Amino acid sequence: MQSSNLLFQNLIHQAGFNPNVLPLGSSSCDVDASAPCHVFWAGGTKEYASVILIATGLSFLGQSILFISIGSLADFGNWHPWVVRGFSILSYAFEFGFLGVTTAAKWRIAMALYILSSKCHVFRFILTGIRELSYFVSHRSIVSIHSRHSGNARKCATNG
Repeated sequence: MQSSNLLFQNLIHQAGFNPNVLPLGSSSCDVDASAPCHVFWAGGTKEYASVILIATGLSFLGQSILFISIGSLADFGNWHPWVVRGFSILSYAFEFGFLGVTTAAKWRIAMALYILSSKCHVFRFILTGIRELSYFVSHRSIVSIHSRHSGNARKCATNG
């Protein structure tokens, strides 16, 4: 179970502020729930939900690059278990990294951990899922050929 997205969203919301109250950063988002909630971003301010979407987009970009570049390692030889183990260890390491992120001021570190852990977690899940799916799909036809129903249907077809 991956909890980095929840931790990241919680920290960035805690770091958010109301941009209508000057000086910027002096009023938390918790004061007025109907007011916009911004964080400092790239020399300006940006709504915190937009930053979450940017992080998710970067995560999907990284997952695509990983899948295209080294995803085929899982299909050849004895590489599959090592790739899955490696990405499992990385995913767990990035998840445990969140234990060191305790204040809202560290939301940028939480964003980096979220992107990295979700890449590893999803890539590990895809590799494991593809292997299991291909195993069960390839064996389904063998099982169905030897079932009693298909044997009866075969006898009916040959006997007319």
